Amino acid sequence: MMTHPFIGAVLFARGMGLASHVGNAEAALYFLENKWPDGKRPRHDRARRICQRAMADEATTQEARDAFVHALAEADFDLLDTASFRTRRGKPRNH
Repeated sequence: MMTHPFIGAVLFARGMGLASHVGNAEAALYFLENKWPDGKRPRHDRARRICQRAMADEATTQEARDAFVHALAEADFDLLDTASFRTRRGKPRNH
């Protein structure tokens, strides 16, 4: 199976939970569909759609990664040191 890798894995945690990482559109979609901890919100739905599009080569993996990061932020995950974001509780910040 072909994967659609992110340039720089997304590292995240929620509360005092263990850190997790997602490195491609397939893993992001799996997390969004099977491990999402609370109610679905607009950015969650958008990230799910963009990940599906990236897997169909209709969107870039960077678009999928960005949408996934924003969905995590909307759900109050802590974003850890990643390629285009730095740690800031619940708030992605572009460099």
